[in-house]
Amino acid sequence: MASYTLHIQYVDRPAEIKTFSQPRVSVGREGADISLFDSQVSGQHGEFVLGETGLQYVDVGSTNGSFTLQGNRIAKLDMTAGTSVRLGNSVITLKTLDIGRVPKKGGTVIAGEGMPVPSLGGAGGPAGGPPGAPGLAYAETGYMPQVDPSALAAGQVPGMPVAPGAPPEHMETMPAGQQAFDPNQAAAAPPTAPGGPGQEQPANPGALQPAAAPSIGEQLGQVDQKLAAQGIGTENIKGALTSAWTLHQGELVPAAMIIGGVTIPAALVGLVFGLIPVVGPVLAGLVSLVAGLALGFVCIPAATQLLMNRHLGQPVEWLPTIQAQIPNLKTIVPSFLVAGLIAGIGTVLLIAPGIILGCFIGSIYFAEDKRIVDITKRNIELALKEPVPLIVKFIIPALALGVVFVLVSYLFGLIWAPLGGLLLAVLEAVALPFMLSLSITQYFQVRQKHEGGDPLADARPKLALNRPQVAVTAATPPA
Repeated sequence: MASYTLHIQYVDRPAEIKTFSQPRVSVGREGADISLFDSQVSGQHGEFVLGETGLQYVDVGSTNGSFTLQGNRIAKLDMTAGTSVRLGNSVITLKTLDIGRVPKKGGTVIAGEGMPVPSLGGAGGPAGGPPGAPGLAYAETGYMPQVDPSALAAGQVPGMPVAPGAPPEHMETMPAGQQAFDPNQAAAAPPTAPGGPGQEQPANPGALQPAAAPSIGEQLGQVDQKLAAQGIGTENIKGALTSAWTLHQGELVPAAMIIGGVTIPAALVGLVFGLIPVVGPVLAGLVSLVAGLALGFVCIPAATQLLMNRHLGQPVEWLPTIQAQIPNLKTIVPSFLVAGLIAGIGTVLLIAPGIILGCFIGSIYFAEDKRIVDITKRNIELALKEPVPLIVKFIIPALALGVVFVLVSYLFGLIWAPLGGLLLAVLEAVALPFMLSLSITQYFQVRQKHEGGDPLADARPKLALNRPQVAVTAATPPA
């Protein structure tokens, strides 16, 4: 019976080795034949399909996708011994594959592990076999040896008796007038001097031809594979941005209301004060200062808590989330102020240090109860686990949004600057929650990948209970 053995590397528990023989084996987060208990894996993520000719992995439409170890996203993958597929943060590797097949007469088959195949040597046959009969040997590579048909037609293969004047069964005869190639005769023949008078050099179709240069697309693919091995390939970046967008999309309106509830009114007031000479710009500056403080110490923490609860599967309402920040200002203000200033200094010096110092500030504050300088220490500890991928994942959307903001400021600066400020406030209300979503999804991914355990389960009570008065929209079951 055909069977195969898989090595399953889980996220937070020891690896296992399992053997299967059924035609289809499902893989998913929970309740599948192979349950990975990985939050990055869909409920029904993929399946292994065992056929007559081999084993194939098939992605059944998962959200986060299935990948090779090089980071290439796959829909189907033919599995051979040693082939691995990555689902979320889990890796499944095929160790052995035993396909039981009955060879057809005259056909070539793939030999399973330990399957005897005919040996062409004859002398190595098993004891007690008839003289000159083909021996049995165990295939080392798993494939039948290949033999030149012309040699078989000339009866030059030992151990394969050929009746005089008759070709072997299932082999085509040589065309009339064509002589089988004799390697001994070819070796004894003197070499022909190239370029001799009146001599035309014969074509050598068997000579090795120089390999064609890879196309630009192939070269780019090779580069992308090397980058994927470092965690910064196309699929890695796409996966990170897709996860962030999925979270952001689920709370687009509430998160935009939290941020825009400060930025948009401040822009409108600034637009009105801009019409007042002398005093107007001063008043507009004061309004911008107050709006900045409210944004940094109330709105950003509230939006972070809103998005984290959505990511943890316990969505909350936006207005109670804002109200819940007010009693906690005595801890929020010094924590976000110090950690934000340190990250800001790093960003001014160079963008990359700013990411290492502050990409997870809000997530660490809420999920781990870190405060002030401890937030920065923990941020550095997590970011240095995979610094280059994180820097790339944050820089790409930041630069893209920066270009949009600069273009809007420039274009409306030519028309009417205050109107440009109002449009920027609207854009900020949408863009800032996306960057917070990216921070949250990457925070949990890094923790789960490098520290194991279940950081999502650890964070749920802290997000839903330790931040008082946050109303959960899901219905509370009766006591």
